[in-house]
Amino acid sequence: MFRCAWKRARHWHTDTAPVEIDNRYWETSDEWDELGTGIHVDVMYRALADTRAHLSRVLHQHEASIGYTTCIVHNLATCRVLPDKRGVLGALQAYARQP
Repeated sequence: MFRCAWKRARHWHTDTAPVEIDNRYWETSDEWDELGTGIHVDVMYRALADTRAHLSRVLHQHEASIGYTTCIVHNLATCRVLPDKRGVLGALQAYARQP
């Protein structure tokens, strides 16, 4: 589903603290701290259909998941969406931010 970790690692800025590539503890992600700014970057790789379905279960069907119910909703509502040419992630973020 996602490009190989070693291919992704080539694209990250070289001026970073240790990079954690292909962390799969909860979900597939790459993480690092930018040395120049101290900004922590956490790139999550999620299937859009799964994310959309999770939002629907939590926000409209009010279904709980043990220990993980609002994590994805909160993450999507508060994250900074990077390149999103088609506006798909922006639309999902607006959905997650609803009252």
